[in-house]
Amino acid sequence: MGTTTRSLLSSFQSETKSALFDTLKGTENVALLDFPSHMNVGDGMIWAGEREYLKSLDIQVRYASDIERYSPAALRKLHPKGAILLHGGGNLGDVWPKFQSFRERVIQDFPDRKIIQLPQTLFFNSTERAREANRIFGSHSDLTVMLRDENSMQRAENLLPSVRKIFVRDMALGWDPNASASDGSREVLILARNDTEAKGSTASAAKELRGIAQVEVADWGLRGLHLAKWKAAKLPGRIARQHGKLLDAGTTARLLASSYDRMLAMNLKAGVDQFRDRKLIITDRLHAHVLASMMQIPHVVLDNSYGKVRSIYDNYTHQFPSAHFATSQHEAVELAATLLSGKS
Repeated sequence: MGTTTRSLLSSFQSETKSALFDTLKGTENVALLDFPSHMNVGDGMIWAGEREYLKSLDIQVRYASDIERYSPAALRKLHPKGAILLHGGGNLGDVWPKFQSFRERVIQDFPDRKIIQLPQTLFFNSTERAREANRIFGSHSDLTVMLRDENSMQRAENLLPSVRKIFVRDMALGWDPNASASDGSREVLILARNDTEAKGSTASAAKELRGIAQVEVADWGLRGLHLAKWKAAKLPGRIARQHGKLLDAGTTARLLASSYDRMLAMNLKAGVDQFRDRKLIITDRLHAHVLASMMQIPHVVLDNSYGKVRSIYDNYTHQFPSAHFATSQHEAVELAATLLSGKS
């Protein structure tokens, strides 16, 4: 890893660790909820970063679950007292309502526990839904919401006035992909999202680039034998969910934690392998930008539908030497062409 990138990550990690230390002072054990049991490498990077930060503070995770296998009874058995942490990311608000409903449920299930929402981007389309979130959050006795960009902090001042909130950088920056710098031997990768956060057809940039470079278009995900292994790792969770009472057992929670570890390792490896030795990457995914930055791969990043990527890029990730921002697909193609010509 280059000196500038390493120094930048070290600075970010030191600040984040300090914020966590202050918020979790005196804490030895936690529950960590909302494991990303889906094939989104970015969410896995955040979870891995969260675990690294907790490990650095000598804090053990006594109970973990994804949102579909969450059991208040099992949490109480394995972690009878102490803080509950909610996974960070980009779903605080009403863009991804099932995740918002989950965190509100946890907050209401444990009104007397310290609860910390790890760094999120905040965005509500509905002011009515924001008012309801403020009511639920604000009624809790000890809730802290960490926000990972200044726009989210400003929105929270207006939409969540009853909530304690602090700025903390995205926790994926606490994970180390442990990969050497790209040698540029593989074709250009366009990693384009195709979900509700997509702003445009990022994948269509491939047509304009194919005249000057070989291009692969993809999104996060596992394939072939790796996908089969992923499904096998998910099997304990499927069985437990079909037999609800199993979720309340401590032994089930321990089994699920082991399966989460296997799924996480597969997800992260798939992301690193997908990026390794790329000439260039174009993406509209925030953590594709973060991973390319950590792997020192030249890349062009575009915004998502509601400004999440641009906000974090402007706040701090623009400092990575390999990162370049484009405000349109046309600009992304021009930037990519310039970067590729500089390699020839």
